[in-house]
Amino acid sequence: MVEEDQLSAYGGCIMPILGDEPSCPYECAYCFAQETGFEQGKTAEEQERIDGRIRATLDAAGGAIRTIFSSRLHEIFARGVHRGLAHIRALARYGKNVSVLTKAALPPEAISELAAIDQELSAQGNHVVVEVSFTSGVERPDLEPCAPKTRDRIVSVEGMAQQGIPVGICISPVLPESIVPTQEIESLIERTMGAIRAYTVARRFVFTEAIAQRLGIDPASPAIAPHTTHRRSLALAEQEKDTDWHVYADPRVRSIMQYIVHSGRRAFAQSRRTVEYLTKSASVSPRTGAG
Repeated sequence: MVEEDQLSAYGGCIMPILGDEPSCPYECAYCFAQETGFEQGKTAEEQERIDGRIRATLDAAGGAIRTIFSSRLHEIFARGVHRGLAHIRALARYGKNVSVLTKAALPPEAISELAAIDQELSAQGNHVVVEVSFTSGVERPDLEPCAPKTRDRIVSVEGMAQQGIPVGICISPVLPESIVPTQEIESLIERTMGAIRAYTVARRFVFTEAIAQRLGIDPASPAIAPHTTHRRSLALAEQEKDTDWHVYADPRVRSIMQYIVHSGRRAFAQSRRTVEYLTKSASVSPRTGAG
């Protein structure tokens, strides 16, 4: 049973909220992350309490927790590269793998600093694993009006791979084919398979009524199911109460994963599986690209 001073753990992972995560500024039509965030300037007492919860969780797990995930509800680079890297360093001090999901297109100097953090962790047998998020392989300003351009994110992925950072791509969400055609997703895979080893293909797209209206999705469609979040949900851990949502599972997920596998790369339906694979691969063949 999880005590009050512990965090929920799932599959060898925890996703702590440090309390300085910013709301996401990218205003993607399909995302609710822009609606959450914290102000800067946590008191020393608050920081100590958060640190205590994380350490209590790790101690109670007795080594079963291998990876600390950055919050999937925030863009940690939203307040600038240096603050994002500082956040990663804060997670790295617990001596576990650190998993980061981002839409940022990092400049070369930031990639070099990230590689330095990964090298520091690798001395302990751990790594920083970065997944860069895409929903299409072409520019889609209608869906991602403020996000870094697709081509810039791909350049960032290539730069991380060249510096030996374990990097993957997260295709999320997989939107209905009427919104994102299959060829756009295949284009993403073709443009990036030379740099990376593994992809996450999100099995589900969880959204609110407001998001449905923005995208023109009919929640009454047979492909849409009602979904109620709960406190144990990793992806929605920050919600203060149960909330009515909708969930969509695209029928192409399996064929997209097969396309990736036939292209010689690995495909996973869960980010934690991708992170596990990239971590193990980096430990076997450190400081190399996808090959």
